[in-house]
Amino acid sequence: MRLPVVLRFSDETRDVVAPVPQEFSDSLVEGRVLDAGAGGLSGKRIEFVGLQATITDVMVRVQMLDGTHSTTVMHPSQPRVDIATSR
Repeated sequence: MRLPVVLRFSDETRDVVAPVPQEFSDSLVEGRVLDAGAGGLSGKRIEFVGLQATITDVMVRVQMLDGTHSTTVMHPSQPRVDIATSR
């Protein structure tokens, strides 16, 4: 059963193509290609609204256009992450 959790980005961030979900017996993996505007995702927030009401962790992997990437595990006690500003 899907949890009532909603992925939220900054207002200027938009999906380039529709999200691609893959459902497994114990998880859901969703890939997205985003346009985050002129400034990109650097310094912006990713949040999972409703995660705090669950006992579920979320793994977030962000890959930038320059090839750099980061992976973060988000917990119900901390359902948001700020993407590091590029150097």
